[in-house]
Amino acid sequence: MLDIVLSILLGILLGTFTGLIPGIHPNTIAYIILAFSPIFLNVFSFEQIVSLAVSMAITHSFTSFIPSIFLSAPEESTSLSVLPGHRMLMRGEGFEAIRLSVVGGVNSSFFIIILLPILAYIIESVYEYVKIVIPYLLIVILILLIYFDKNKLGAIIIVIYSGILGYFSLNSYILKSDQVFLSMFTGMFALSTIIMSLKSKINKIPKQDYKFKREEYYKESFLSSISSLFLSLIPAISPSQIITIVQSLFKIRSEKSYMVMIGGITTADAMISILALFLIGNPRSGISIFIERFLGEISFNDLLLILGSMLISIAISSIITIEISRIFLKIIEKLNYFYLNISIFIFLILIIFIFTGYYGMLIAITSSSLGILCYLLNVQKSLMISCLIIPTIIYYLPV
Repeated sequence: MLDIVLSILLGILLGTFTGLIPGIHPNTIAYIILAFSPIFLNVFSFEQIVSLAVSMAITHSFTSFIPSIFLSAPEESTSLSVLPGHRMLMRGEGFEAIRLSVVGGVNSSFFIIILLPILAYIIESVYEYVKIVIPYLLIVILILLIYFDKNKLGAIIIVIYSGILGYFSLNSYILKSDQVFLSMFTGMFALSTIIMSLKSKINKIPKQDYKFKREEYYKESFLSSISSLFLSLIPAISPSQIITIVQSLFKIRSEKSYMVMIGGITTADAMISILALFLIGNPRSGISIFIERFLGEISFNDLLLILGSMLISIAISSIITIEISRIFLKIIEKLNYFYLNISIFIFLILIIFIFTGYYGMLIAITSSSLGILCYLLNVQKSLMISCLIIPTIIYYLPV
């Protein structure tokens, strides 16, 4: 038992590392372990490696909001937190933005566990049918996203350009999909945001408020848990797009509610993608593929191990995220924010170049231009996730 707990703690440490460092993902660590699996299996048991992987993925879903909100350095799942999170930071509510994402993650995770028997029945019942209608569901989602945007012509332009970018980038075979995602999402949501921020020439962020406010947001967390079902069933849909639709349908407008929902659905998605191994026997993420390689078919005892690892990771990583964000913010408050943004911009460019080369830089520049175009047209940046939706529609449509 102690060896499992130690593995979970090591996974939490690694998940904190991958969450705080832009460009590093739990999948990267998983690939390294797979490459050297004979060595790792001499030190760790199958159960220890699985506990490590689960805790790393869950912790990453919490800590990755820190660079996303404070440094405008997102990944796919946290990309849309840049906008409301950054606005809250500029109002002195950066700590509150992180706290709300943690509240959403913790609440949603418990809803997922409580509803697990029902979710298992629903997913198993509809999965085979959903696969048949995937392209048509994605088309409906695209139409809804355009319909809910105030500038519908601008939304159509962004959808078309993003789709073209995604299709040619993902089908070039020059870069792996993870490398393409790094370049595209960093350009769309980080570099474009920093460029627009630099135009304002803000030298200091406002003094931050570190008080805890007793607001639980159970409705938003519950909606996030239910929405994560769509992420498990429909490929190419991101948390931000599901939230955009749910917000419009349920008239949820506040930035605070948005942060709860993006935090909730990010953690819920991390959980469901792993639990899908047990629910439908189909891995839905890099970490779940990694777990399948070591365990094969998931037994009920394996499920208990996974759920236990998730609960411990959620409890510890939520506290770690809050405390690190407090320290992080107090450091940023003392720095010149204009030069900090320039430093982050250069750092992200270097990360893209190191991991993806010249082709990745070309994708990042094009993606940044699309992100800036969203600002100029005043359309939702979530529409740029069409870079995944349109290639997926083309892939699944019958020829």
